[in-house]
Amino acid sequence: MNRSVFIYGLEESTINFIQPFVQREDTTIFKVEDLDSLLENPPTFPPCLILCGPAGILISSEEAAQFFRGIFQETPVYFLIEKSHNFDRVSFKKNGFNDVFILTLDFSLIQSAIESALTSIKSLRAFRSVKLIDLCAGVQLSFDLWVFLPANNKHVLFLRAGEIFSSDRLKKLQFENFNSLHVTLDQIQLFRDYTSSRLLKNLSQDGLSTTERAEKLKESVRILLSGLIGNHSKVGTFSEGKTVLVECRKIVETFMSFSKSGEFYSRIKIALDDMSDAYTHSSNVSTFATLFSLGTKLGDPETCSMAGLLHDVGMVKVSKEIQGLREDQLTQDQKNILHSHVQAGLDYIIYRKMIIPEIVKNAVAQHHERPSGSGYPKKLQSQKIIIESQIVGIADCFDYLTRVVPGRKRLTPLEAIHSIYQDSVSGIAPHAFDPKVTQAVLELFPTV
Repeated sequence: MNRSVFIYGLEESTINFIQPFVQREDTTIFKVEDLDSLLENPPTFPPCLILCGPAGILISSEEAAQFFRGIFQETPVYFLIEKSHNFDRVSFKKNGFNDVFILTLDFSLIQSAIESALTSIKSLRAFRSVKLIDLCAGVQLSFDLWVFLPANNKHVLFLRAGEIFSSDRLKKLQFENFNSLHVTLDQIQLFRDYTSSRLLKNLSQDGLSTTERAEKLKESVRILLSGLIGNHSKVGTFSEGKTVLVECRKIVETFMSFSKSGEFYSRIKIALDDMSDAYTHSSNVSTFATLFSLGTKLGDPETCSMAGLLHDVGMVKVSKEIQGLREDQLTQDQKNILHSHVQAGLDYIIYRKMIIPEIVKNAVAQHHERPSGSGYPKKLQSQKIIIESQIVGIADCFDYLTRVVPGRKRLTPLEAIHSIYQDSVSGIAPHAFDPKVTQAVLELFPTV
């Protein structure tokens, strides 16, 4: 069955970005230009997805949402914007959009949303990541389990619905360092039913599986960061800044409690995630930085946690194309843009009148500085770099090396921390941290 996707007011760069996910044999992209004509002659079959943007539209974005929502009540309507300037995610959702995405931060979430809307097409599967810790050996599962192979950029069926998830299979996954598996979107409710029944038996305190808890936390981080970077039409007030800070502290408390419970290395493995979006990255860096600070007794854990949460806010100013390149692939102009994300993040904090401790600001400002002076933006050297920024920087690199990137081999936690340590000892940028600090973090990991 041929499906249609309507686009309205999308910027050219956004159209180029979404085309690989939308342009399929049985999917037609229809560019809406005349709203009156669409109102008078609506299609026989509604579109499966509507994507709106701010480019060249004659009505406000909110009116566009209400227009499409009035004709196509069941169709997801998303607003896609290239930069964060002058948008309010909460307001947009209240006015009819199902969600709002910023291209520079949300590219993986956009892909996931599009695939979810197109799942009725047989040739396309949409997957959701689930935590291995939520699965119990010796149980017959009612849903398929898939593993994702990043080097090959494909999902492979690991266990069919109706088969027993044996202890041998579990041990194999653990041996191969799989911390997450995947379930197709059409079967995700079966997974949730399974985890719910397990939680009832185990009398879980909050009634949430580890997978659901991670999803809820990521959404909290997304709400926080969207509020921090959105709607630049007005300067923040101290009252609004205090509200953002309160929400930030709530999330930090979650990271702190998560990090203090259980054995260190097991907490590291639970925190690892197959998702590579900006919000998961911020969550992970905050969690890892807190764990590293607590474990080594270096720096202040709460400072590391908050700085980890805020460290990459300014990346919203950096294009997706530049973010997708390695440092050695960048031109000097592109490097300057990338390096500017540090100051951009601090500017957001100031603009929103978010009153945070000076040490947190310094940790954010210095997380890319290196003791040799090879870092950025100020090329500070050892004596001027605070320990918390080193911890956040190590956590940042650790998350990058252990995250799933299609076409790249994912390092295990042990491989990642050894790589960072060796680069620190050898003075290889961008991982040339203080060897004493990386040595202390390395000692938290089990020896091989």
